[in-house]
Amino acid sequence: MSKATSESEHLKDMLVGNILAVSWPEVRKTALLYGGIGLFHYIFRRQFFAVTEAHHSHTDPPVCRSGCWDFLFYASFGFVVTSSVSIAGVLLVFCYLIVPSVAAMLYAESVGRRLAIGWSMGTLVSALGVYLSLKLDLPTGATIVCTFGLVLIIMRPLCVRSFNARAGLKARPSIPRAGLPTGPSLMQCKNCGAEIADKALICYKCGTATTEARYQPAKLPTARHRPPPARSS
Repeated sequence: MSKATSESEHLKDMLVGNILAVSWPEVRKTALLYGGIGLFHYIFRRQFFAVTEAHHSHTDPPVCRSGCWDFLFYASFGFVVTSSVSIAGVLLVFCYLIVPSVAAMLYAESVGRRLAIGWSMGTLVSALGVYLSLKLDLPTGATIVCTFGLVLIIMRPLCVRSFNARAGLKARPSIPRAGLPTGPSLMQCKNCGAEIADKALICYKCGTATTEARYQPAKLPTARHRPPPARSS
């Protein structure tokens, strides 16, 4: 490629491809390939999920001992990548592989919801990228990649806000002292306003006695049992 006269065009096609100049035979061939691999993954989905759960839980079920399911997964993954790079380019292919999955993991825990979010995001962001490339007269592949990145950046703070709203979390100042309990077992000192443990007797910051200390019942000293004096013989 370095000795070719049009090496820059080859490098550009390899990175971002030319997704708008795909012929119908290539579309049909790719659709058949993706459909076959999707059917293969659906039939053996239990084995693939078992391998995934084994890596997370550090267990070794019988389905994972031979390593054949790892090989079959990555072999089918390789077919998808190599057949797609010639059409869409390296950047766009790995953008489709990574960004929708990351966005789905931010918003959902179950596999079904993650698939729905990933597929929906891939479809909508691809359409938005094509529209922006048409209106702004930009390369289609590079525009879709940048659109995926911008949408993921926007989705991240929205995910944090929605999680805080669901969990009922409120912003609260951090406690600089280590060892104090956190969460609902805290109260504020009436003198300085510092957050202290609800069972604390004094404030660690100003030394003021708390309500817990004021109503603490006084402990009377108990008489200790003393042994009788030894008698002299």
